[in-house]
Amino acid sequence: MLLVTVLSIVPGLAVMVTCFPFIVTVLSILRQALGLQQSPPNMVLVSLALFLTWFVMDPVFSEVWLKGVQPLTEGKID
Repeated sequence: MLLVTVLSIVPGLAVMVTCFPFIVTVLSILRQALGLQQSPPNMVLVSLALFLTWFVMDPVFSEVWLKGVQPLTEGKID
């Protein structure tokens, strides 16, 4: 039950706290501006947006890991 709850909440959190929706929006607008209706499918745009989101957010993820998660798992933070 807990696993199902986590799996249903994580995608929503990922959309709310990352730049993913902005990248998808920009790529969709760019596709329309180029006059392409369905040339790169939505699946390609979403995949590219996920990759770009990871690339852009990697410094933030690394800092959160080093300053938050790692000390918590080592017991340095209560």
